[in-house]
Amino acid sequence: MPLAKILAQSGKSLSLNPQVKIDSVINGLNLSGFNSGYSVFNGLLMIFKPFTAYALNLLMMSLAGFWGMALLLKHFIIKDRKHETIVIGTSLCFSLLTFYPPAGISIAGFPLLLYCFLKIKNRQTKIWHFIYVLIFPFHSLFHHAGFFILITLVVIFTADLYKTRKFNRNYMLALSLLSAGYIFSHFHLFYSLFDPDFVSFREEIRVQSNQTIECLKNTIHNFIFDRTNSVSGQQLFIMLTLAGALALSFFKPNEKVNRLMFFTILVSLNSIIWGFKYWTGLDPIRESCQFLNAYNFARSFWLNPVLWYIIFALSLTIISNKKYGKTLALTLITGQLLFLFCSYNLEYRSWIGLRNRVHSSLTFGQFYSKDLFRQIQRHIGRPQANYRILSLGIHPGIAQYNEFYTLDIYATVYPVSYKHRFRQIIEREIEKSPELVEVFDHNAKRCYLLSAELHGDKIIRGMANARGITKNEQYLKIRNLDLNTAALKEMGGEYIFSGVEIVNHEENSLRLEGIFENDKSPWKIYLYRVI
Repeated sequence: MPLAKILAQSGKSLSLNPQVKIDSVINGLNLSGFNSGYSVFNGLLMIFKPFTAYALNLLMMSLAGFWGMALLLKHFIIKDRKHETIVIGTSLCFSLLTFYPPAGISIAGFPLLLYCFLKIKNRQTKIWHFIYVLIFPFHSLFHHAGFFILITLVVIFTADLYKTRKFNRNYMLALSLLSAGYIFSHFHLFYSLFDPDFVSFREEIRVQSNQTIECLKNTIHNFIFDRTNSVSGQQLFIMLTLAGALALSFFKPNEKVNRLMFFTILVSLNSIIWGFKYWTGLDPIRESCQFLNAYNFARSFWLNPVLWYIIFALSLTIISNKKYGKTLALTLITGQLLFLFCSYNLEYRSWIGLRNRVHSSLTFGQFYSKDLFRQIQRHIGRPQANYRILSLGIHPGIAQYNEFYTLDIYATVYPVSYKHRFRQIIEREIEKSPELVEVFDHNAKRCYLLSAELHGDKIIRGMANARGITKNEQYLKIRNLDLNTAALKEMGGEYIFSGVEIVNHEENSLRLEGIFENDKSPWKIYLYRVI
């Protein structure tokens, strides 16, 4: 959200000039470091307030998920009209998943995209199929799931060509439109890959290898449980439904059972790829090809939510054909809906007044705390473009959202030269912890102020990296911070927004300017100025 908001308000989001930079982030971040300016989400942010744009984006994702899954199931998976309740119930469950908002309809809209391509493959083409294919890359992310979606569609085309021995021109046209849409909408990202003058920090990414036993554990865990950015909620009712369907049909194979096994194998393969992505046996290959370190090919796992709900629907149809099966199928659908709405989704829990788990969620308004940061801005009393700030113990996106110019960032692409300059600020601090050195040197997508003391506390570490330490969690103070404030000053840094007290701030040439908090905000911000 913060980088998307900055891009939308910059007036540069539609520029095709690869040299354009936005100064409010890391003293000038290329457009390749932002998600696409030619996107539906960027358009929403240019028209509406951020929260309204965010909510509309979620609504579009859920609607696309429901409509697409319903069409896919009805026309290609479960064609028997007596199972319409299963189709509707499964589609509703799928639409309630917590899809990754910045990725738009990458996963939520994939069933509808697959439906369109299968219709085109079967030569039942309608004009709206091509329209949706053309829209899809402008409301999805290529580096999130688009790459694997293209691979899936190419495999379908190849299988059809082998089976029919006929070249489907309309399918190839649709595939070309989708590819061209991604190239145009992600122009800056693709340009950065081939620009000889631009070297991304990803060129220095190195992964930590896992032994075979650890990879097997990861595979099993990822089959049963979902992951961040790929939420399926399969671990309870869907797994139970799959087990029941397999048990009921174990000695009675048929077309439905064969389909069920096919999709279960696909899910299993994706889980294996994810589990073995850092297997030691692949080290020689990764060492010879840096691209395998820089890009995570195990992201094929992110397509699993679509596969799991196809599995859920097929399992329900097998169960519903048994005695009392329809009642049991409806009970399982209801159970999954309640699980997603009352237990799994933190936003839905808030809406219906249920208490969320500790450390789990903040509201949109709490997270960005506009009133609190306006108070800090008024205290500083200078135009925000005239100074640079860093955050410690809270996510840098909060300051970015509130229009402060930041030296720190969470990004998928930025220059490796900036990583090296930023490292000078924290080099003495991270060298206290070999783990921190590895975290920053081997994958600096979190180009943050890092603290060995915060990183040493397992609970605080996760919050400091991913969200921030709220005022209710400030049981830990930083007593031995060791920053290179000369390097910080050289990069234009003048202020630090800290979510915890820095006891030895004077030793780091920092002066405490004030402590800021209010009743509406979860943060207690210590404002330090570089002397």
